[in-house]
Amino acid sequence: MAPHLIALDVDGTIVGYDGSLSESVRQVLDRLAEDGHHLVISTGRALPGALEVVHALGLKHGFVVCSNGSVVVRLDPEQPLGWELHHVVSFDPRDALEKMHEALPSALFLVEDPDLHRWASGEFPAGELAESDTLDIVDFEQLLTKRATRIVMREVNGTAEEFAAAVDRLGLHEVSYSVGWSNWLDIAPDGTSKASGL
Repeated sequence: MAPHLIALDVDGTIVGYDGSLSESVRQVLDRLAEDGHHLVISTGRALPGALEVVHALGLKHGFVVCSNGSVVVRLDPEQPLGWELHHVVSFDPRDALEKMHEALPSALFLVEDPDLHRWASGEFPAGELAESDTLDIVDFEQLLTKRATRIVMREVNGTAEEFAAAVDRLGLHEVSYSVGWSNWLDIAPDGTSKASGL
């Protein structure tokens, strides 16, 4: 068979929601790589979380699509970090953040900037971000001044129904968004997705 590009989502696809990578999945992916196929991690996770999976699979070459397509890195073991930025898409988050904050003022907000640094309005629950994530806690108003590759809105205390209703009220048209697990909303630049990153 001719080599294929095989795009792999992470959470709930190759990794369980508890973060585990089964041995059977690892064996299948190892076999595909040995057969010459190009495995590409394509995830909503930020780079540190995506790299956890890259390292678990032993991938050394190729590309990783992160942050729902806003960030693409090229794996290269010759680079000091083992990767280099290949493509970054960013946007001004002010309008979206203000609408989100108005809809759910009690939510946590996170902005990832084009340098892949992360800024948040408060501490996220333990285990929800990769251990290697850098995260600076700042006032919400400071988030409005950042350039963003993506925004996260996380409501810790509300119900899923309340969260879905708040998202429906947002009326965001200049961005792409997807609702994840546990009252989590990812916002990326308009037209940016894992597919566009691929």
